[in-house]
Amino acid sequence: MEAENPKKESNEVIKAKGTCKQFIKQQGLTLEQCMLTGPDGNLVFKLNYSLPNNKEKTLIHFSVIPAKSKEVQDKMLVWSYIAALENIPVQSRLEFYKEVLELNHGSDTAWAGLSKDNKITVKSERMIKGIDIDELTDMIKMTAKLAQELRGNICVVHGVKTIIEEDAPEISRPGSNETQPAAYALLLGKLQKKVMETASSCKSFLFNRDYKQCSKIYFKDAYELLEIIKKGGSGDSVIETIKEDLERAIADLPYFPDNQKKYEMLHEVFQKILNAR
Repeated sequence: MEAENPKKESNEVIKAKGTCKQFIKQQGLTLEQCMLTGPDGNLVFKLNYSLPNNKEKTLIHFSVIPAKSKEVQDKMLVWSYIAALENIPVQSRLEFYKEVLELNHGSDTAWAGLSKDNKITVKSERMIKGIDIDELTDMIKMTAKLAQELRGNICVVHGVKTIIEEDAPEISRPGSNETQPAAYALLLGKLQKKVMETASSCKSFLFNRDYKQCSKIYFKDAYELLEIIKKGGSGDSVIETIKEDLERAIADLPYFPDNQKKYEMLHEVFQKILNAR
């Protein structure tokens, strides 16, 4: 039976892959396979892309990875820019980190993260199902825009050198909780407090098995958690993982007609937040 074969792609996913190929062809771009694969064994490609009216090229990685949700047999499109950072001034280190993370405030389709080994990742991802050329164009443009803003503005101002690592893509987990431990603890505390408030407000509905109301509350609060993360501006790996899990759960939710499933999927993400350290 088709339902028992998770590896068989739907017509919509196949069509979306065709849209990707059409997009690459229209843009006059060439994808070259990297020497290394991604962390999940997925193929990673690279291309040099320049924004309209800008001759400067940005090396961007492209990959298709499995969605995190076990219930959804789908894939994620990922565009990413990775660079190692050198000469970060000690006296203005926190200001530099702050300016990098503030790039995320004006972007809906891409975001930047910092790691403990002084690497920057700019990433844009979306479920492949139902994507069109306009969305693909927006994803790659925003990835390139943030990368160029980082490299050509923020790094220049602070005297930070960027080194591109072409064949060593790290598209899975940007950031580390060793970057800003105090800010990380404060932000995680706010998230966990919100999760406990959500659980408390759902107690009576859970007792009556009113999963419809529970899923509504969790869905609304998931957006509030994302807003807390955006305002907190942390490039920590744990926080970035929480952000990704929330975004994917919200994106996956429309595919579940069953309210109990919706609640359970969001509750699983919320529980991970409570267990985070």
